[in-house]
Amino acid sequence: TSSLNYNDKDQNYAFAEGSALNSATLNARVFIDENSNGLYDEGEEGVSDIRFKGKSRWRKYQTDENGQIVVGGLENLVMEKFEVDEKTIEDPFIKPAAAPVFVYTHAGAYVSADIPLAMTFELEGSAYVEREDGLSPLNKVRVVLEDEGGNTVDIVRVEYDGVYLFTGLVPGSYCIRIKEDDLLRRNLIGHAQPYCFDSDGKDGVVFADDLVFSAAP
Repeated sequence: TSSLNYNDKDQNYAFAEGSALNSATLNARVFIDENSNGLYDEGEEGVSDIRFKGKSRWRKYQTDENGQIVVGGLENLVMEKFEVDEKTIEDPFIKPAAAPVFVYTHAGAYVSADIPLAMTFELEGSAYVEREDGLSPLNKVRVVLEDEGGNTVDIVRVEYDGVYLFTGLVPGSYCIRIKEDDLLRRNLIGHAQPYCFDSDGKDGVVFADDLVFSAAP
């Protein structure tokens, strides 16, 4: 009805539900990824009271004071998905730093998985149109945020005062640009190259350089 497992990574033992003869066991660790390398490093803080999405039986489990959880009785030869339930993260500025974890189970196997969380940050910037009498807010245009692979992360609109804001961003490399068709519709030119930056998430708020455009000749 139960099994005793040895975790070679942490060099400790843990009891789990289910016999090791016909089921697998997962030891997951949820932690704050301080250096954004996607791996657990000695001294990084585990996060307690985290629950997971998915099968209803998993929802009764939650991480302990060290951010660890042992889930036993996993079916043999099944691809299992483990995803943090973000509603159980108390700090609104912390969110999962990576995609859900997938593990392929084998009877008798004791699988370990590290699940990193990251401190998020905000990106704030302004967009303007250069006129003879000075700068005017460039409102209602769309600002595109892309990751280092060129994938769209989010799109926001510039407010009436020329300010735009991205929230809930995890550490990484990003670029921003104004939607090309919005510029064409306004007959504007400028900032041919996107504005790019890196953040480790510890800044809280990153302020982007102003995006300034002018009327096309």
